[in-house]
Amino acid sequence: MSVITTARNAGLQDMVTMLRDQQAAKLDVVLPATALRSRNGAIELSDVEPVVDEHGVTVVNGLYTPTKDADATIAAKLGIGLKYLRKLRAERPDLYDANVNGLLHGKSKRTATGETTVIHPADDRSFLLRLFRGQEGDQGVMRALLSDSYGIIDNLDVLTAVLDGIRQADAEVEIRSCDLTESSMHCKVYSPGVAALAPHFLGGYRNPFANPDLEAQRREVAAEIDGVRRLAAAEGQGYETGDEPVVFAGFRFSNSEIGDGAGDGVSPYPHPAVAAIGPPPTAPPTTSTPTGSFPVSRSAATPRTLPTVGST
Repeated sequence: MSVITTARNAGLQDMVTMLRDQQAAKLDVVLPATALRSRNGAIELSDVEPVVDEHGVTVVNGLYTPTKDADATIAAKLGIGLKYLRKLRAERPDLYDANVNGLLHGKSKRTATGETTVIHPADDRSFLLRLFRGQEGDQGVMRALLSDSYGIIDNLDVLTAVLDGIRQADAEVEIRSCDLTESSMHCKVYSPGVAALAPHFLGGYRNPFANPDLEAQRREVAAEIDGVRRLAAAEGQGYETGDEPVVFAGFRFSNSEIGDGAGDGVSPYPHPAVAAIGPPPTAPPTTSTPTGSFPVSRSAATPRTLPTVGST
């Protein structure tokens, strides 16, 4: 059975099951650049010692198909334009191979006397490869090509830590939905017990954070709220700006397993849900708006470290 890598609006139990399946299929190794070679757009690993872990003995050698996010990390590490690399994958896999292999292995020339002259040296770096094991003889999946010093924080560890923290706090919360992509996990946690927050909670709200992604998200949500306010006002059911009652609140948390930048590491966000429409005969629609982000640095967490897997 293939590993599920994406999901939308999954329940908690479904998310835990998917993450456990992923955890069992994960294969993370640190290899020298020369142990990698591109063949027909797939990354081939050769002369690599087997990995012995809690899942048994895994043969690492073989072909791994890069995901879309993996191509982005390959482009970043090798200094290749991402748009160009993806075009080659789609249209000219032979040139994809030539670009990747040329930068990994360099170029040498043998002279008439039998001597070898190095024209371009091979890449002398080592990389962390995040992989999924192949299932039943199929090719494996390459998730990312990362720095060998990258600190791993897995989605299952983050979810487990959050649930443990909730239990210790004895808080009345509900995990409403979880999203999973090839690069990251995003979960929403709601707490109906904070509905008694003071009025004017949103009065004079300003986003004090300079994160452009959060600012774009705030603007999108604000535009939706403004549209609902106008409709509610036309029906005589609107609240004044800043006087919307808090229906319930909670937080969101995200984690990236492959260092994709915006979601890199563990990032919790306060997440109140407010009523934009007054009490009509039917249930009012609600919307949600983030109040800022408080990223947790990798140094504050305990990343998993990996031994270097040598080439034979």
